[in-house]
Amino acid sequence: MDKENEEIKRKNEEFLKSPIGIELQYDRTICKIYFITIILIFLGVWYETTKIQKANIISIDEGKEKKDETLSFTFNFIPEDKWKYFTKYVVFFNKGNCVDIKYTDNMNDEEIVKRLKSLILDVLIDTHLIDILMKRETGKIMSSKHLEYMSPKYQNRYIWDSTALASRYNIQVIIVRNSFQRKQNNIFEKNIHKALNNFGNKLNGSVKLLVTVESLYGINIDNFLETDITGKKFLKIGSKVENLMTAIDQQLSGTLSIDPQLKLVLLENNENFVFINEEGDDEKGVIAAGWGSLLSYTTLTYSDNNNEEYMNQLKQVTSFLFGSLKTLLGIHSDLLSVYEKTKVPLSDWEIQKFKLRFYIDKVLSTIHNIKSTNALILKVENMEVSNVIANKMNEAIFLLNKSLSDFERTGIIKLDDIVKASDLSESVASDPSLVSLLYFPSDQKIGVYLPIALPAVFPVLLSTYSFYEDWKKNKK
Repeated sequence: MDKENEEIKRKNEEFLKSPIGIELQYDRTICKIYFITIILIFLGVWYETTKIQKANIISIDEGKEKKDETLSFTFNFIPEDKWKYFTKYVVFFNKGNCVDIKYTDNMNDEEIVKRLKSLILDVLIDTHLIDILMKRETGKIMSSKHLEYMSPKYQNRYIWDSTALASRYNIQVIIVRNSFQRKQNNIFEKNIHKALNNFGNKLNGSVKLLVTVESLYGINIDNFLETDITGKKFLKIGSKVENLMTAIDQQLSGTLSIDPQLKLVLLENNENFVFINEEGDDEKGVIAAGWGSLLSYTTLTYSDNNNEEYMNQLKQVTSFLFGSLKTLLGIHSDLLSVYEKTKVPLSDWEIQKFKLRFYIDKVLSTIHNIKSTNALILKVENMEVSNVIANKMNEAIFLLNKSLSDFERTGIIKLDDIVKASDLSESVASDPSLVSLLYFPSDQKIGVYLPIALPAVFPVLLSTYSFYEDWKKNKK
């Protein structure tokens, strides 16, 4: 027993003398394997969790071409004695891309060129609009002092022109009924839907309009109306209209679509009322930027499409809806008093002008998304950029350069490439891997990895010390 106790005591003393509590002379191979395994695992985990993958993104300035071409318009110069329109007009816009320009015998070439230049820059191309779009993307917002010097008409236009365009819109026509009695037929709804679909088809290739028509019950318009001393009912533009818009929004069901929604609201009533603006003038309807429009109309008598009274009322309603959509989409038809155009909802030259505005808007938004994403990547050194993100961005840049070079070379507006480039750049700019902060600065790494690495590294250091002590003993 004494010998066994002495042997146990001796082994305990040797065990206590060992820094890691093992007999090194017997477990040296195991310690080496443990040491090498721990080092490899630690290095692998460290690399996978801290690597920064920055895929190559090409430059936005590559492959540019410089050529001078213009859009396609036809100008007919007509002498005064053959001018078939009113004498006060000097320019007449036809429903196509053709523009008639009047000239007199006493006009020289310089005056004719000046009239033509003003027509192209101010109406057909609208350099004022392009300037507003450029300032919007560069962040140069017009000061309130400058806005005060502008007329209300141009203040409103500045708001419409500053709004970015989407590729798709949900157009929701809402008929607020004045009673709970449902109509026996849907002639009016079908005619409205057909008219707006025809309007949207003219804009195919640029924006896509998805039109729906529905009736809304349960809102009493009389609660929002006021009556003057003559018994005339009116709805004052301001808080009353805002409250009505809020009530309509609360009654509508939500939509799962991410596309912008524009509401064209028709307020049905037995006795027509008017809208009153801040100056006390009557308004036919109200148009609210980013929301939609409101129009009051009397209850229509339905019989058939040959009913003259019904067709006249339908024409008034659809004319306002067309005008509302044109304003909300930035299709301006405001002309000088000496200019006149055909009485059609949407002329070809207006469509071409809108496509130019749509093209410029998409080009600027694409460049903005690309530059902002690139600036974010350069600023945050630890951000990971996957190959999927880089491929999307490179494709957007390629399509952008291709679209610009094609437009500069031919003058033809092709929207497929730039729309796809805009969608790609927008998806990259809002990608969760870039905006959800899945990275952290270098000074926070030690606080995150120390609790993980220390339990693994500490035994490795002790093993290293034990190898060193064992090596010293063998050397002696």
